[in-house]
Amino acid sequence: MRLFIAVELSKEIKKELTALEEKLKVCCADVKWVKPDNIHLTLKFLGETKEEQIEPIKTILNGLAEKFKVFKTEITGLGSFPSLKSPRVIWVGLNNVSIILEMIRLLEDELSKLGFPKEKRDFQPHLTLGRVRSPKNIDVLKETLAKNLDFKAGVLEVKALSLIESKLTPSGPIYTTLQSTGLS
Repeated sequence: MRLFIAVELSKEIKKELTALEEKLKVCCADVKWVKPDNIHLTLKFLGETKEEQIEPIKTILNGLAEKFKVFKTEITGLGSFPSLKSPRVIWVGLNNVSIILEMIRLLEDELSKLGFPKEKRDFQPHLTLGRVRSPKNIDVLKETLAKNLDFKAGVLEVKALSLIESKLTPSGPIYTTLQSTGLS
């Protein structure tokens, strides 16, 4: 099973992200846009996971959720990796990320005990909106991104951590939440 751990978004946040995507699509750049219902805050991509690892992963999520209280973060700012001058991945940022980064650090430590490798690069919490596939209309895309850098989608109340299965299909991934563990 192809799995990841994430924070799922509210309908209100998804609605704001849908409106932003529509604004960005007008530039007709060659971007593979993420369906708004599939946008989430990935904390850890696990990849192909053995069936016998699922229960230990759920136990780790339960333990982690007990250590954190429900908190809020603002979905704000538009950017791209590796940079705005050379966009490959278009994303929306978050503030109040210290709690998220601490969660990820603990998650990485615990999951490494199950054989999942720790991330080598620093994690920047973000919501992926799309991936640039070619340079078609890239200058228009860069201008449009620059005009929307101060984007705000509202406040996300982080209440739970979810273990999600991703099934890849020709029409895009299908996500199924296997477990959602509420924060304390």
